[in-house]
Amino acid sequence: MLTAVVTYLLSSRKAQPNPVTGEMQHIIMTPDQEVSLGIEWAPELAIRFGGIYQNGDADKKVKTIGKKLVSSSAIARSPYQFDFHVLADSHTVDAFALPGGQIFLTSGLYKKLKTNDEIAAILSHQIGHVIGRHASEKLFKTSIFVGIVNPDTIVISELPPRLISKYLSDFIKLHYDGQEENEANHLGIGYATQAGFNQGSFSKKFFIEEDTDKELKLFLEKHSGL
Repeated sequence: MLTAVVTYLLSSRKAQPNPVTGEMQHIIMTPDQEVSLGIEWAPELAIRFGGIYQNGDADKKVKTIGKKLVSSSAIARSPYQFDFHVLADSHTVDAFALPGGQIFLTSGLYKKLKTNDEIAAILSHQIGHVIGRHASEKLFKTSIFVGIVNPDTIVISELPPRLISKYLSDFIKLHYDGQEENEANHLGIGYATQAGFNQGSFSKKFFIEEDTDKELKLFLEKHSGL
């Protein structure tokens, strides 16, 4: 029964073109709603990983590279509001992109990135997931929004804390399929190249290091498009 309800909610929303890629997608939120949701839920995601990394140099570098990626490509004309954060967790090697443009990488991953090109590769790949609306397309097919999303007005009411917690738990465990990873990689390489970053050096470094770095290998397996 629940599956049928979710299917109805999705089918009741006509396919809309992605505002950047033009791909037709069934997503029950507008880009503006994705932005609002991402901004609202970003603090809770940060708490899950020890808060924001208290390192001004790291924060400044990641934000500067992120802003350059956005301003130097078609991303600047998208409806999304991008912001970039480093999380305090030094034991986890991962990166995340909430719907709407809030992008995070853990300090555990940040410390493995030695050049601006490498940071740009991670951030641009996550930007690709936002532009592709991959998290929105996957997670809003789940049951947590049944009864919360109105398919006629597409209004999302304020979620109780337990549902925010459930969403974020699902989000953190989310694995994209090969098509989604490849699209994020394709978009990301384009954005990074337009911004003047060298992506070839990133690929060479990671293919060499993943043989000896278990955490890095797990990260690359999760983000297979990189």
